[in-house]
Amino acid sequence: MKSNLLANLVYFVHLSIIIFVFLGNLILTVKHLPYLALLIIIIFLDWNDLDGMCILTKLEHYFRTGQWISQPATEEGGPEFFRPLIIKITGIDISRKAASRLNNFLFMIILLITLVRITLVRITLVRIKLKK
Repeated sequence: MKSNLLANLVYFVHLSIIIFVFLGNLILTVKHLPYLALLIIIIFLDWNDLDGMCILTKLEHYFRTGQWISQPATEEGGPEFFRPLIIKITGIDISRKAASRLNNFLFMIILLITLVRITLVRITLVRIKLKK
């Protein structure tokens, strides 16, 4: 089923999730950070399931081409989201493998920052309770 309208909608949902993950530590209170961490873990699980790609990338590709493909984005001919986005933003043409590694690296850094913020607040709360 080809539909540019649905493909564009999936693309913007995908982009919105990426922006939310990247800015989540800046806009969310510490109380809500465990949900961001959970979202990032779910995204990692989706990337590393049997087909090796994000379901939103797969859906967008399906709506644009009418073909349901299970070839990962790291392989030539597989649908892509992150690499074209990086090329559009920076103008730097990177390989599929480099884009995949950068994507994983950025999400792991964001997850680490999220977990550190949660931990620091909990340590602070414990110290406050101990002083009382």
